[in-house]
Amino acid sequence: MITDAWFHIDPNNGDPRLCRDPETCGWAETKDHRRTAVEASRLYEEMMTTFKWVRFHKRGPGRRITKEVLKPFQ
Repeated sequence: MITDAWFHIDPNNGDPRLCRDPETCGWAETKDHRRTAVEASRLYEEMMTTFKWVRFHKRGPGRRITKEVLKPFQ
């Protein structure tokens, strides 16, 4: 029976996974475990925000060049 639930991010696909023992986990560091799956997902989103792309395109009235920042999570 699990009394304290901890979650870490699956490095293969970014999904939160239940972890039975964060101290000896082979998938993530102890500091990278969270109490809920939602918190683990938020951690993953924060980690992924550094991977963003900037794109320039012509859009709108007068077809002016517009800068757009693309992020994996919006």
